[in-house]
Amino acid sequence: MPAVQEMLNDSMEEISLACDFLIAYCIGTRQSRVKTVHNLAFDFLLAQSKVCGADMGLIGHLMKLDKGQQQGQVVHLEPAYALGQCDRSI
Repeated sequence: MPAVQEMLNDSMEEISLACDFLIAYCIGTRQSRVKTVHNLAFDFLLAQSKVCGADMGLIGHLMKLDKGQQQGQVVHLEPAYALGQCDRSI
């Protein structure tokens, strides 16, 4: 995982490949429920789009996930982590 995380400093093409791998293979095919994998995939999506702050839909979705998690729903991404990442990127 640390080697994949270091790719956040690479070119947008490398970031896109890593993101695709995490989402398609790790989360999709392997059905990973590991929060680290989901959080890292979010980091790559954030690096690709830089939409936090401009896209209230993404922030609204994260807030909905956070509320669901507080009510006991299983959420594999940590919404509080993702919202913090959004806040740092603004």
